[in-house]
Amino acid sequence: MSERATWKNCQIPAELESEDLWAALEPAFGLRRGQIVRAKATFYDTFEWGIWFGQRLLCQSEGQLRLCERDHDWIGDLRCASQMAAGRLPRFVWEFPAGDLRGELERLVGIRALVRVARLWVHEQAVELLNREEKTVFRFDLTALFGESEAAEPFYRLCHFRPLRGYEAEGDKAIEILQMLGAKEISEGPLAIFFRRHGSAPRPYTLRPSFDLRPDLPVRETARRIIQRMLAIARENEVGIREDIDTEFLHDYRISMRKIRSVLSLLKGIYPEEQTNELKALFARWCDATNKLRDLDVYLLARGQYTQMLPENLQAPLQEVFHDFGRERRRALGQVVRDLSSTDYRAGIEKVERFFSSAGDLPETDVSGGPAGPLIAQRIYKRYKRILKIERGLGSDTPDALLHKVRIHCKKLRYLIEFFSELLPEGETDQIEKQLRRLQTCLGVFNDCSVQQRSLLHYWDRKRQERGSHEGLALSIGGLVAVLYHDQQEERNRFHNTLDDFCSPQIARAVKAVCVNSAKLGSGVAEASKAA
Repeated sequence: MSERATWKNCQIPAELESEDLWAALEPAFGLRRGQIVRAKATFYDTFEWGIWFGQRLLCQSEGQLRLCERDHDWIGDLRCASQMAAGRLPRFVWEFPAGDLRGELERLVGIRALVRVARLWVHEQAVELLNREEKTVFRFDLTALFGESEAAEPFYRLCHFRPLRGYEAEGDKAIEILQMLGAKEISEGPLAIFFRRHGSAPRPYTLRPSFDLRPDLPVRETARRIIQRMLAIARENEVGIREDIDTEFLHDYRISMRKIRSVLSLLKGIYPEEQTNELKALFARWCDATNKLRDLDVYLLARGQYTQMLPENLQAPLQEVFHDFGRERRRALGQVVRDLSSTDYRAGIEKVERFFSSAGDLPETDVSGGPAGPLIAQRIYKRYKRILKIERGLGSDTPDALLHKVRIHCKKLRYLIEFFSELLPEGETDQIEKQLRRLQTCLGVFNDCSVQQRSLLHYWDRKRQERGSHEGLALSIGGLVAVLYHDQQEERNRFHNTLDDFCSPQIARAVKAVCVNSAKLGSGVAEASKAA
């Protein structure tokens, strides 16, 4: 069997006329052509392209929503489907009916909104090739793809082969004729071409990008590259916040802003103090302006979880809480949108972008010109020692405020390891990061429970001033606060065990080894540069 006979699909020239195709095949085969089936296909994905990079396509056509394998950037084998009329696609996974489709999408999409990424017209025609006895010896499906309008020529033609066992020679012959007409193996699929032409090619999105760091880079240049990249990610999320596509845009915007502030704090001294304080205050103000909206997002996302925490007879009054939160959220969103659209914000953030777009001409400081490796090693070890010191004084009656302080130190340590991972010995931080993630998860849940209790009690203080009976609401809020308190105490107990693991001699030795090796690496490169 030839290599051609193993093809499943091929691309034929988009400009090839159908009559020329039939004329080329007719001397060797009889033809049986099916009717051309026309359909509009709409494709959906998320801002992060979770479906695409999960090797799937979500396509709505002819009243059916299908999740398929992505085969040569086109529709492959069907995974699951659901009847769903055009224009009625839910935005979020939890709005889908329970079933296989929802289960698959939960893995691919999470809490991100589905948005339309492409709409194409598809013309499909089944073709059978016959021998002299008029027996079918080869089948293929011919697909012509058009953009939003069918008036133009197709931008892509696709052949999907359906060979028949025992007729390999005939299949080879058919493919040879198609090759003479310009058919070739698919190098770039139709959706990839469509996205590229429309300037929306899928690309990986991450809050942990590569910063192209090197041990010989001065520490100020190292920080500049990190901040410039995180600032670009923050700005990338602004449109999604203004259009209220989903809550993750605000979440990622805030994380990016916090990371920038952390770099300025963790590498204190790389800029003149006045400049550093001005920048930190600016980023803090932009981030603080979104606090209320983010808090309300968290509550509304947890609506189902909160409801399930309570017995059935206390669930109904809780809906009043979420109704009020939804109304507050609309006001908070309006304020955030106005802030992001304001002249003050645009001028400020564009000024910051210009500042971090080049090395600048600020005066050097004592540490700004040195290699990053030794300084990062010093800061990592110093941060870890602070956590060790606090751990020794903790007990079952430790105030929440002190636990929050541990959380902040852990977050800064994680940022140090995360930001400068390209400068740290490869693989040596895996064990540290694993324990740190466990600890942060525990502290995050503990802190969330604490914040949620305070917020609910504050809401109740305002609500009980309103006229009318609030007995059912009081019982529901009280029950929810009690459950959150119970969860908080359980998390406190879990936290102490997790912190003990993180402060163990084994992790302490790992941290020290990473810092020593990183410092040597940075110093060695710096010395080599001087010698050269």
